[in-house]
Amino acid sequence: FRSYIHVKDFTDVFIKLMTKKLRNKIYNVSGENLSIKQIISHLEKYLNEKMIIKDKKISLRTLSSHKVKKSRLYKEINFYPKFNILNYTIKKTKNEIRLFKK
Repeated sequence: FRSYIHVKDFTDVFIKLMTKKLRNKIYNVSGENLSIKQIISHLEKYLNEKMIIKDKKISLRTLSSHKVKKSRLYKEINFYPKFNILNYTIKKTKNEIRLFKK
């Protein structure tokens, strides 16, 4: 698993942190905890075809996992991410496919 966050959500968190003037605390700024398999599976369902992984040296099973807990930070600054990474990925993929077909 990896923690994915949209750059706009990250910027919003950063601005809130600066305006709250929280001191001497360490926070993990994160979004959705997703595995690469989940992202690929989501894209395959949307595209209705199997994706081919070109770099055979990378095994999806052996990639390290980094789930991040974010509840403390988001409660303290009253923030909730606006972007769903899976939906955003589909939207961007749709745009790229459309441009590629031109």
